[in-house]
Amino acid sequence: MFDVQFARSLFPAFEKEPTSTWGFFENAGGTYLPASVLDRYTEFLTDFKVQPYGNNPMARRAGDAMDAGRETLAAMLGVPIDRLTIGPSTTQNLNTLAHGLARLVGPGDEVVVTDQDHEANIGCWVRLCEATGATLRWWHVDPATGLLDPADLDGVLSNNTAIVAMTHVSNLAAVENPVHVIAKKVHTVQGYFIVDGVSAAPHIWPDVEMTGADAYTFSLYKTYAPHLGAMVCSDRLLERISPQAHFFNAKTPWKRLDAAGPDHAAIGAIVGLGEFFDTLAAHHGIVEDDRSVRSRAVSVLMRNHETAIAAPLVNLLVELDIRVIGTADHPDKVANFALAPTAVSARGVVERLEAVKIAAKADHFYAARLAAACGIERAARISFAHYNTAEEVDRIAGVLVAVA
Repeated sequence: MFDVQFARSLFPAFEKEPTSTWGFFENAGGTYLPASVLDRYTEFLTDFKVQPYGNNPMARRAGDAMDAGRETLAAMLGVPIDRLTIGPSTTQNLNTLAHGLARLVGPGDEVVVTDQDHEANIGCWVRLCEATGATLRWWHVDPATGLLDPADLDGVLSNNTAIVAMTHVSNLAAVENPVHVIAKKVHTVQGYFIVDGVSAAPHIWPDVEMTGADAYTFSLYKTYAPHLGAMVCSDRLLERISPQAHFFNAKTPWKRLDAAGPDHAAIGAIVGLGEFFDTLAAHHGIVEDDRSVRSRAVSVLMRNHETAIAAPLVNLLVELDIRVIGTADHPDKVANFALAPTAVSARGVVERLEAVKIAAKADHFYAARLAAACGIERAARISFAHYNTAEEVDRIAGVLVAVA
């Protein structure tokens, strides 16, 4: 069983007001940082916030810290460091990726996007098609549920398909898509498969190889680390893509798509993310030697806890017949619920939650096309993390009963 109180003890935020008394359920927008990450971040900024990789001791420590951060994340993901790009955000990483693929597509080629995605994984491909003359094809959701049907992709794919971009888990629908199945279809027509894992990674620590993605992206600041984006690319993509880095960095694979040079201290602080996962693993008796296996095992514990404490909420949403984008009780649902109620507005729900010290948000959350497809402007999103508690969920339930 997951020890939520031990987990909360690793986060300084929960030891002080207002966070100690508020239930934070806007975790899909960004999570709190554990002490191990904050300590690494503070150490870098305090002791060696200088240009890294120089000959003086401060610069050497800075470079060593950044190397350790990259090595930590690569080990947690179980991927070669040469295939890992760390950028300032997932949005920027996807934009850079699209620029790099521009010379590989043109008139006659087709690029497939979904209206379930965050705009970060749509807009860059729309612009790519506008710039290159490639044809944009849409894989549409079911407007009643906001879900994608994998069978519908068969009518969109063709021998002209160059790229398919989709989300692993939508930040509104919050149901895991079978990306490993989709990858096989895309690769059958020799296309590149791009997966946005931002809303999956907080609940399903990525097994990138199993997804079959040619580029898998997610945001570290939504998985208890600093504001950075991670992207893992396949060798077949890296070998053909146009480098977006300085020309003298272009031959180094992990620098090839590093167009912006993200925050040095933030990269160094990734070591603290690994320490955080390892602390949870040790406390719960997880002794796997392989760090990626160990990290995924911790993630399973986190998700199981989230699912368990969300279960009464799921039952209540079904009982009250409150519309949830992606449905409330889908078997592949992660603990993220985008409510589209009829008795009160989404903002009204959030205001009532705030009255009982539950932090949530009403918005389209950059999934404006999905919201429009489902016939709404915004949803009241209640998104869980492993540090949430059953008592907090009870407060949410009380509000929903009152407004239904």
